[in-house]
Amino acid sequence: MFADRLYAGQDPRPLLGEWLSSDRPPLQTGIILLQRPLISLTGLSGGLYYQILSTIAQCSWVAAIWALCRTLQFSGRRIATILAFSIFSGFFLLHSVFVWPKLLAAAMVVFAFNILVPSILESRRPSAIEIGLAAAATALGMLSHGGVVFTVPALVTVMLFRPKIFPGLPQILIGCVIFGLLLAPWGAYQKFYEPPGNRLVKWHLAGVEDPKDSRPSLKTILDSYRGSTVPQLIDNKWQNVKALFEDTSGRLQSNDSLKRSASDSRRTHQFFYLFRDLGILNVGWIVFVINLFKKSDSKGDSRKINLLLEVVLVSLAFWVLVMFGPGTTVIHQGSYATMILLYMALPALLSQLPRWLCYALLSCHIVLFIYDWFIATTFGSFGWIINAPNLFYLALIAIGVVSIIRILRYVSDKIELTV
Repeated sequence: MFADRLYAGQDPRPLLGEWLSSDRPPLQTGIILLQRPLISLTGLSGGLYYQILSTIAQCSWVAAIWALCRTLQFSGRRIATILAFSIFSGFFLLHSVFVWPKLLAAAMVVFAFNILVPSILESRRPSAIEIGLAAAATALGMLSHGGVVFTVPALVTVMLFRPKIFPGLPQILIGCVIFGLLLAPWGAYQKFYEPPGNRLVKWHLAGVEDPKDSRPSLKTILDSYRGSTVPQLIDNKWQNVKALFEDTSGRLQSNDSLKRSASDSRRTHQFFYLFRDLGILNVGWIVFVINLFKKSDSKGDSRKINLLLEVVLVSLAFWVLVMFGPGTTVIHQGSYATMILLYMALPALLSQLPRWLCYALLSCHIVLFIYDWFIATTFGSFGWIINAPNLFYLALIAIGVVSIIRILRYVSDKIELTV
């Protein structure tokens, strides 16, 4: 809608009901606007063209995972395992085609992390070029969707607690200038063209949902905390922790009065709750705990996986503390960059298990995914997350499963990928 109005020379104010064009970052709008003149040449409707192009943009998560795996020098079998667990997951299926630009934002921030990883592993300060590229990628992530803001402090923290690699003042200035220059035009749009543009900030960080609230963001946040007692604030944060695991707000009961099937419930829980979404991948946490009592492996793979988990855990802690609450730490209100890193770290841990056990867990993961997201939704379901005939996609899944198995066998028996 934003792109179409700009292309037609129409004023985008207001965008839809009480929502302003300045409420959400514009990168995907810009991508569509650049391609908008081609719609008439394709013969597709504007909506279908938008869906196709935006789905391609969301699928940049594949490139982000692949690039980071290669930078970490994971073996071919480990890369295939990570991609298999990710591709056959409800999280990536749903958010690749439900095209709010959250996976696009996540991919950009993961690329930023990828640029910094070599300096972290080599215990050296990143160069000015690396800092500049990482700052640009982070800014593009913020211009896609603000949810990635919960992962960015984790990246900074990882470097802050490693003094040998923390950038010097010149690199910091370069990063800040690039980051600021990329965000400045959008900030000016929000402030001068369609203010205030801070609805989501006040909603998530201050618990104020009223779009007519005219207070500045910082004042709103301070007022919300001043108006709450210490026990209330502690309970809010504790409810945020619990929301990572389960429904603490009764939202599922209020969203659907019909009796849910088991697959309906699983899909809905996967949409909202982080550890419910991970499912079988949570076995990876057991492997992580076991690794804590073992010596590091000679190849340093545990160190690399621990680096991913370090960013994840710091990001989750920051998310729990910053969200006003209570119980607001549901997946779609967080950073999908954190989710991407989780879908890399936990399968990487599972790949350390005996092959038969790792493949057994992967097989269970794929079978459950196929049943919940395709078979159950094809042959009768009244869940609100997804309900469509998917027989064609079952055939695509069969091809995908066979391809993954062939790749796993090939890289396991014959080669290991090296940088």
